Amino acid sequence: MKKVKKEEFISILVSIWAVIVKNFKIILRSKSSAFIIIFGPLLIMLLIILAFNNSSLLDVPIATYSDSYSELSNKIIDNLEDGNYIITKSNNSVDCLSGVKSGQYTACLEFSPNMILSNDSSNKITFYVDPSKINIVYIIISDINQNVLKISSELSLGITKDLLSKLINSETQLNSKLIILDNLTTDQNQISNIATTLQSTASGITLNANYTDFKTANLMKDFRNIVKIYNISKTNESLIEDQLKALDSKLNSLVADVIVADNKIEEISKGLSGIPSTSSNSIIKVNNLKQDVQTIVNDLNSIKITNPENIVSPIKTKVEPIAVQGTYIGKFLPTFLVLIIMFVCLMVASSLVLNERISSANFRNNIAATPQIVFLMGSYLTTFIIILFHLIVIFILLSLFVNFGLQVIGALFLPLLLILSMFILAGLFIGYFTNSQETSNVAVLIVIIISIFFSNTILPLETLPLYLKSFILYNPFVVAENLLKRIILFNFTFERFSELVWRLVIYNILLSVAAYFSLKYAQNKLLE
Repeated sequence: MKKVKKEEFISILVSIWAVIVKNFKIILRSKSSAFIIIFGPLLIMLLIILAFNNSSLLDVPIATYSDSYSELSNKIIDNLEDGNYIITKSNNSVDCLSGVKSGQYTACLEFSPNMILSNDSSNKITFYVDPSKINIVYIIISDINQNVLKISSELSLGITKDLLSKLINSETQLNSKLIILDNLTTDQNQISNIATTLQSTASGITLNANYTDFKTANLMKDFRNIVKIYNISKTNESLIEDQLKALDSKLNSLVADVIVADNKIEEISKGLSGIPSTSSNSIIKVNNLKQDVQTIVNDLNSIKITNPENIVSPIKTKVEPIAVQGTYIGKFLPTFLVLIIMFVCLMVASSLVLNERISSANFRNNIAATPQIVFLMGSYLTTFIIILFHLIVIFILLSLFVNFGLQVIGALFLPLLLILSMFILAGLFIGYFTNSQETSNVAVLIVIIISIFFSNTILPLETLPLYLKSFILYNPFVVAENLLKRIILFNFTFERFSELVWRLVIYNILLSVAAYFSLKYAQNKLLE
């Protein structure tokens, strides 16, 4: 019994091998078909690698317009030209916009006339873009904004440096004035003290002089008595009398001068009495001025940020990619791989099934003892071998052109196996369910278009409604793309992508059942 089962199993394997050989003969029978099926996807992938093996935009045509270009607007244009943009200055805004509409230019930039740095200027740059080119428009806008922001930051930095220089100079000048105010306060205090001392001294001077105090009349009377007593001659008497009269005159004059001096001293004392109060008022005013200047200096010192770069950009942002990929092919490799796998698997698997079904031997095969599952497995393995050959060549090309790390293939083995199987089974289902090559091709194209459009390839999933997005996340194309992305770009371990693997396992089981029932459906339809 076991020997019979073993022989049956070997017979099935031989039959499957025969089907595989027959399928390859059919494929290779036409050189054009063989070239398209085997080398077509490889040629597409090679062109993709060569085209996207860069990390920047190249020679993007941009049109600009302004009523009057200035040094500032020309500087922005020069920066864009240095950044791989081809700049064309349009004669008017109509030509600029028409160029974008016709596809001649990717974007139109309209600059405000006479862009300069002043309080009254309105410096504005208006972007005109084609919204249908959503996959490139925002990249260009972001790139141009970075160029404009760079120049804007440079200008802001220069203005800020100038303002800070003037503020620092003002602070230095105010600090020097504080020293002068301190000296002025000291001088005022000294003047007040000197005035007080002089006033006290002047007040202490008393000049009370009276002519009668000298008693010159008594002196003359005594002189005459002496003349009588001592019998002084007339000549000497006359001389002495003249001297006494002169002395009397001088005393009289001296008394007058003393009275005048006393009056002057009194006036000086009164004048000095006002100096301390005036000086005190001046000191109060100087102290108030000193406090105001000190407040200004303290306010200047309280400025925490004096670095011009930190003032212009107090918060710095930096965008770091979570996966380091130097070229576009590296960033989109998971998407390209899934696209190639899906396209080849669906087209080849469905074509093999249709060729088998429309062949003259189809009826004989259906009534023969060979199980129909043999033909299904034959088509499955034939497609698997073809796509496996494609993947091997693709990985070799990637390692040669973009330094793709082949060590990741170990982690990719099981996910790729499930992805290949899933799309092959889907192709088999389409092949058995449709009745003609044309219908099959249309069905394959519909599946491919739906898979691509309802994924991140054309539009981000974030642009879709939430209720629709929750279903699209189960799109086999999206699941396969996310799985390869986690492995190739982020180097996740199995635990972190096992959920997607199990989802692919479920898809394979469901598609296996669907392919089997579609096989039965085609068989029953043939026998009717």
